[in-house]
Amino acid sequence: MRTSLLGVALVLALTRVSSATDYSVKTYNVSGTTPSQILAAVKANGPKGFAGSTDLAAPAYSLDFQEKGGKCVTNGTIDTYEITVTLPNWTDAGSSDQCVIDSYNKMRDALTQHEERHVKIFRDAKDSLTAAISGVNLPGSCSDSTRSKLKAASEKALAATQVVARKKSDDFDVKTKHGLSDSPPVILDSCP
Repeated sequence: MRTSLLGVALVLALTRVSSATDYSVKTYNVSGTTPSQILAAVKANGPKGFAGSTDLAAPAYSLDFQEKGGKCVTNGTIDTYEITVTLPNWTDAGSSDQCVIDSYNKMRDALTQHEERHVKIFRDAKDSLTAAISGVNLPGSCSDSTRSKLKAASEKALAATQVVARKKSDDFDVKTKHGLSDSPPVILDSCP
């Protein structure tokens, strides 16, 4: 019974994370029947030794060029914007007591909320990325040479904007100590 209840809770949590969103969720397996065993599995198997992560892939984009007022101007569109959240999947719930199950579920919910804040940071950056590749301009016509220069300038602006978004995400982790001082804290409580 415990396994099926935890399985339903995990499916509901993943559905809450991924429904009606623009990001995907992937999991890694952790095992153990005590909090210390689960934490050791998280450190061994988690992304960079952490319980969870949120990553932004390099966006794919399109550029159009228009001549306006004696200038060649870019109009950019973000075509693909992929955010991936990585969370643990506990495989030994059926062998654990209720205290460990409750503690894991509480930690997993807090971790999900923490990673959703990272998603918001990256989601908020999407407009800045579009702006970075739109309105870049050079005087003259939209010759092949001008287009090539504008494409390079747009790629440079896009890369700089991605760095800013990733820095905001990293700063959030520093501020919250990777969720340990977040509300709710990402902590796996000990059990008697």
